[in-house]
Amino acid sequence: MDNDKLFKDTIKKLNADPATRIKEGYVIMLDVLGFRDLISRRFGFTFFKIWADIKQSLLDKKEGLEKKIKPLDIDVLCLSDTLVVCISMKTRNKIDPRILLSLIPQLIDCFFWEQFTKRVFFRGAISYGKYQCDIVNNIAMGEAIEEAYDWHSLSEWIGVVLTPSALYAKEKYIIENPNDTSICTILNDRFVEYPIPFKESKIYNTNACVWFKVTKDIKKNQQLLAQVLLVFSEIKHLHSVAAKYSNTLEFIKTRLGLNQTNS
Repeated sequence: MDNDKLFKDTIKKLNADPATRIKEGYVIMLDVLGFRDLISRRFGFTFFKIWADIKQSLLDKKEGLEKKIKPLDIDVLCLSDTLVVCISMKTRNKIDPRILLSLIPQLIDCFFWEQFTKRVFFRGAISYGKYQCDIVNNIAMGEAIEEAYDWHSLSEWIGVVLTPSALYAKEKYIIENPNDTSICTILNDRFVEYPIPFKESKIYNTNACVWFKVTKDIKKNQQLLAQVLLVFSEIKHLHSVAAKYSNTLEFIKTRLGLNQTNS
């Protein structure tokens, strides 16, 4: 058997297996800022418990969402200091898979803010496209995985950005479904245009996920900002990483409507 035929036969078998079939949807890839410092100095081996709690929170949210939405398929992988969460539909149907971006805030909300208050910080990216996941062997591959990997560690802050594929998927859904106001509201409220700070002092305009609660009550927004400042006042700010925190603070203040003059 030649190599080309062997490869094609292998792909055919993989696609026949529900666990490893080609899926289309969103990939969330997040890594922990300062992972080595967390392991070696701050948390030590207790970080394994933190990591297990994060994974359990995601699995609980996965179970709840999949019970409510039967065609939904969510994969959760933990790879060293990186979380990979993939969301797609189990079967082909008339539902545009781009709508699934509206569910991603629920996945992020189940752990991101809580871990932030515990001084465990994440940055990452969300891509859209085709991918394969093998949960048993903790393996993921495909174009969406590659794109998320390429972008997830480039930003200089705590936060989550949309890669170009995810941004265009969001914009396509909104353009084609202007009357779907509830979904469009979620997409526009939770994924907002922002000049993302990248390494080497570069800026890239895309959408950022709003991972904290924004209200119309200025006092509540001020209280949330005070919580953020408390967390930041209790950590080490080396010159090499200080920009990550100041960039994060600027984004939070902007979304809360609290600039330097009124905060």
